[in-house]
Amino acid sequence: MKSKYYVLPVLVGLIAGQVFAEGSRPFKVSNTLRFGHDDNVEKKADGKSSSYVEDVVVLSYLASLSDRTDFKVNSKLTVRNDTENDFHPNIKALLTHSVSDRFMIRLSEFYKQDDKTNQNSDGRKNYRLNKFGVNTTHVLSEKNRLDFLFSHEIARHDTLIEGDDYTKLEGGIKLSTELVPSKTSVTFGFTERETRYDKRDTSLRQSEPVVTLNHAFNQDLKGRVKAGCTYSRPSGAIDSSVDPLFGTGLTYSFSPKTKLSADYVYKTSQSGMQGFYSQTAHDIRVGFKQEVTAKIKAEAEVSFVDTSFDDSEVGGASTGDENLKCDVRLSYQMNRINFFEVGVSHTRVEFDSGVGDWDQNRFDLGWRINL
Repeated sequence: MKSKYYVLPVLVGLIAGQVFAEGSRPFKVSNTLRFGHDDNVEKKADGKSSSYVEDVVVLSYLASLSDRTDFKVNSKLTVRNDTENDFHPNIKALLTHSVSDRFMIRLSEFYKQDDKTNQNSDGRKNYRLNKFGVNTTHVLSEKNRLDFLFSHEIARHDTLIEGDDYTKLEGGIKLSTELVPSKTSVTFGFTERETRYDKRDTSLRQSEPVVTLNHAFNQDLKGRVKAGCTYSRPSGAIDSSVDPLFGTGLTYSFSPKTKLSADYVYKTSQSGMQGFYSQTAHDIRVGFKQEVTAKIKAEAEVSFVDTSFDDSEVGGASTGDENLKCDVRLSYQMNRINFFEVGVSHTRVEFDSGVGDWDQNRFDLGWRINL
């Protein structure tokens, strides 16, 4: 795999040099050292168990370069040793400039390195994703806003699944209107994207009109719903198709110490499986946060994704998978900067073919320092 880089290294170097020269240190750093056990580190049917050590460094950096320009970086750097020494960076940078009181430009850069599994190969394989975006916001009036968006995204994978490599161009427009101040808003959006699978000489074009409604029922309960469709045109002899797009979610704060969120999305997107153009997924997520005491906090999340891979490049039946994941984490604040953590997670992946199904259980103890 060859790495592709955009403007982020240049921006970081130039801006950091200017800020440091002025004597400012706008950093927030968190470091978590975890000792854990994983009963399936390879993420496959006959995977082996292993103990591991994981170090996670989270860095937030915010600098006001002028009264109209801000620069922000959020990064999460993970180093883990189980079957091998893995380094997984997750970095997002955002440069915001207000040209005037009614016109704003945002440049964003996102880089992620992680692992994935699918039926194309046995066990986990590494991939890299890089996305560069431009977003302009025009304030038309006190209640109306117009956004134009453009992004360029690439994904590169290990040799055994390099057929999953893609390059995606995406452009869109959004008109947002506040119907009831601080309570109800609606957004009309249209997105056009083209995904090219670089190693397969195939592509997928999609057009996506969407309407999103946000509503605050009261101070504690907020809801959102979006509806639209996805018009897909694969290359080759595959017919075009129109698929519904729907999403809904609720966030409820029982008290300042308790919060519950639930989301559901049904959407068609580019395929994450070699040999197929597109995939359709039901994505359900439920999250819960509880401040047990002033020093003890609990978080839990359950997600279920049912994916079907459609539009086979060679014809034939569709296939799919189901992914269930549960995470629970407790943290105890020992003093102002030191925290003790306990985490448990369970993952289950099942394929329609019945071949390659796997499950994974992880447990870890961690020590976190916030600076």
